[in-house]
Amino acid sequence: MIDKDLIVDKEDYLKNELINSLREKLNEINKNNIDNSILEIKNILKEFSILNEDNLNIEENILNNNTIESLINTITNIKPYNLENTSFEVLNDFIKDYLITVGAESSVGKTSFVSQLALEILQKNDNTILAFYSLDDSKAFLTKKMILQLISNNKRKNTIDFAKLINKHKNDSLSILFSSRIAIFEKLNIYNLYNQLLKLKQNASSKLNIKEPRIIVVIDYLQIIDHDSSNLREGLNKICSYLKNIQKKLNCMMILLSQFNRSKEININTLIRYRETSEIENISDLCINLESIHNQENYNTKLYIVKNKDGEKNKIFTSLREGYTFNKFFENNNIYTYKIPKIISDNNEESYNEESIDDFIF
Repeated sequence: MIDKDLIVDKEDYLKNELINSLREKLNEINKNNIDNSILEIKNILKEFSILNEDNLNIEENILNNNTIESLINTITNIKPYNLENTSFEVLNDFIKDYLITVGAESSVGKTSFVSQLALEILQKNDNTILAFYSLDDSKAFLTKKMILQLISNNKRKNTIDFAKLINKHKNDSLSILFSSRIAIFEKLNIYNLYNQLLKLKQNASSKLNIKEPRIIVVIDYLQIIDHDSSNLREGLNKICSYLKNIQKKLNCMMILLSQFNRSKEININTLIRYRETSEIENISDLCINLESIHNQENYNTKLYIVKNKDGEKNKIFTSLREGYTFNKFFENNNIYTYKIPKIISDNNEESYNEESIDDFIF
């Protein structure tokens, strides 16, 4: 029997989200930009209509011959991403159009892991585009990281001027950055996310001639998304539910980065360490936890599959990380010891700023 209180709560929640969004926009209106404000208000109303449409179109949810045929067509046409000959080839059975959470403590390499994964997927899958919401790092710093990941095999990267390095590899190693298939945002309006992603997909179809583009969405990271709630945990839980709704509607790969809480568990292979929210473990299709194990001579990264709604879990993979780049992951239930060469730090050697990088790429 349907609980009517749950229906009321959902409708009230959606109405409150609409009212808060409209109130915020109306407060920003002034005579100089009233046309733009009206357009944004229309987008907010449109998105509210999309979110609430499930309550209106009851007939579409009733199973019959037509809906079954449509669902079967959707299932049979879902294709895996090509990860052959990439650092993440062993993860091919896990990386799908899921809502994926990547959790770790600070400075373990969450952003580096996800940016390298996204770049290698784009290189191997011509029909994919990337929307990267870099809320923690600046656009310039993330771009620098991506450049160094893409030219990781260049032995002279520490001795060549950074601007010259970009020009030299513009048409080979760095070509993906100039392909207009990557969008990097430093801010995220959670209430306009769905419309923004739809626009990116439409742009890929019309301007890049990509038939049925697949979009990868990265949000770095979950705990710093703005929300209206005075209670941090409550606000993040609502955001998680909202993001899951968008991921399902777009049938895309959405990757959320999450900090771990400060109380360390004996076993990292757990779902209870995500900071300030209990909803991640409920809405995620795949949960990946990262852990660094290092000393003066060795630096390893362990990757744990702690949740997988469509296959194996409790799997462990290992990689050697050098700078911003992960070497090829392989399955391993134990930690091997690696001897690694000293890595010359390039963090302070090249001079660059946001304007110079923007001139080359964006």
